[in-house]
Amino acid sequence: DIKISRTGENEILIFRETEGTFNNLIIDEEGDIEYLHIPVNRAETYNEHYSFAEHLDTFSLVSKL
Repeated sequence: DIKISRTGENEILIFRETEGTFNNLIIDEEGDIEYLHIPVNRAETYNEHYSFAEHLDTFSLVSKL
């Protein structure tokens, strides 16, 4: 299941948890997007940042979830 929430910094958080692995999309007030992958082995966590102007391909973003 994909869940949607709001962070304490007024960002939109869209995430999915599968067997202890989290895939998060965080959208800030300017429309910038951060993809955050948090696997079971937390040492392998990584993120990708997309500015609003450079990445409007919502299909590829949502497919990361």
